[in-house]
Amino acid sequence: MPSVGWVRDYYELTESGRVRRLRALVMIALHHYDLRVVRLRLITNETNGVFRADAADGNRYVVRVGLGGEVGHATDVVRAEVAWLAAISDETDLLVPEPIPTRSGDWVVAVEAPGVPERRNVVVFSWLSGPLLGDRLTPRNVEYCGAYVAALHNHGAGFVPPYAAALPRYDRALPFEETDHLARLDDRQLARAGRARFREARARVEEAIAARRGAVPMQLLHGDFHPWNVKVQRSRIAAFDFEDLMWGWPIQDVATTLYYFHGDPDYQILANAFAEGYRSVAPWPAADQSEIDTFLMGRALVLANYVLASAELRDRSAYWLRRFDRRVSALLEGIDYMPLPDSE
Repeated sequence: MPSVGWVRDYYELTESGRVRRLRALVMIALHHYDLRVVRLRLITNETNGVFRADAADGNRYVVRVGLGGEVGHATDVVRAEVAWLAAISDETDLLVPEPIPTRSGDWVVAVEAPGVPERRNVVVFSWLSGPLLGDRLTPRNVEYCGAYVAALHNHGAGFVPPYAAALPRYDRALPFEETDHLARLDDRQLARAGRARFREARARVEEAIAARRGAVPMQLLHGDFHPWNVKVQRSRIAAFDFEDLMWGWPIQDVATTLYYFHGDPDYQILANAFAEGYRSVAPWPAADQSEIDTFLMGRALVLANYVLASAELRDRSAYWLRRFDRRVSALLEGIDYMPLPDSE
């Protein structure tokens, strides 16, 4: 895009400054849709930029602006995501958001705006009602989640989306196409003992993956199923944000979900509820707790590398690395709960 004069670097802006630029980008993207949006409000800009769009006809939509840089997903990955959502909606009774096409029938719009680095993939989805699971974290709701994930795995085992080759493969410790920042950690980022724990955790994860590679077929996974990507609708739940879909094994998806319960004092209660729901639909994918613990550590490693790769989060990487180190340390010691204070 031609220069229009000096523009302050996006990553030097305050949160509100970044949101103003993303909002302008969203308005450019919405010109491709037959939606008369009368109100646009930010939901979150913690990773992706996510906005709620209220249309003149009374309908509500979610507009997701993908990340740029090395943590951003390729357009073909987003197209695969949309295809899986459509298949889930058509072939199961699982609740998922409906992608909204542009006037030309596209599901993804790649746009750019002044002051926003890189072109960004924008997708519009139908609105899902209900509170987030993170605000309704009860054993009953978690049990519903277990059944949902099992049904999702049953469908993912038999579905091959278009652009399948573009999807990440969780057949290594770090499945995404990012620089291996964990291999370059130094004393300024994480103490030597923490780096040693990361190496031990990584060795365990790679050993567990090697045992499955070639012996157990890989399948589609959600890749990011956690309490803030789920809404509760009475006795049902609806999952969204399938953006991190990948090829892998069900135990990896299960561990990703359980990772977000691990820091809760009721971890065992919630983990048991999730397992009970899962087993009501499909066999439990782990032979024992040690397998779960291994992939719980794997999730910590994936998140740690993501933070180091993300321009949005890199300035707080030391804070996040300490938190991930505490989680890995607890798992290596077999501790179910270790509080992670925000003041850390």
